[in-house]
Amino acid sequence: MTIDEALQHKTYQDAIAGSRLAQRAVIKMIERRELARAAKAPARPGVIVKRAQPEPVNADAALLLLDITQMHSTYGAYLAAKLTTWAVEAALARRRGGFTREELDDARRHALAPHDICWLGVTEA
Repeated sequence: MTIDEALQHKTYQDAIAGSRLAQRAVIKMIERRELARAAKAPARPGVIVKRAQPEPVNADAALLLLDITQMHSTYGAYLAAKLTTWAVEAALARRRGGFTREELDDARRHALAPHDICWLGVTEA
């Protein structure tokens, strides 16, 4: 171990032990290391974000934009927002307890494709 490495190690130990002076020194070491890494890193091109669609004006439009819901034709010309399969599965996975029969029926009724949903692990309370 070099003298510099030994001094760094001692400074780290002092910082962990609560020495404010050592903590400031460690922060400065980290800052210098990050600046050196940034200087060596290849230049990255800037990221340009283009909106493919305008910002949604309400929650329904946001749900469509995020592919949480899709419009589904029911009863002729009437359109209803139905939950996509992945959204229903994600919601089911978050719940730790069981579901009531009514909750499961609601999930099936509001799902775009209830037959595609993986119901494994879903239990009734």
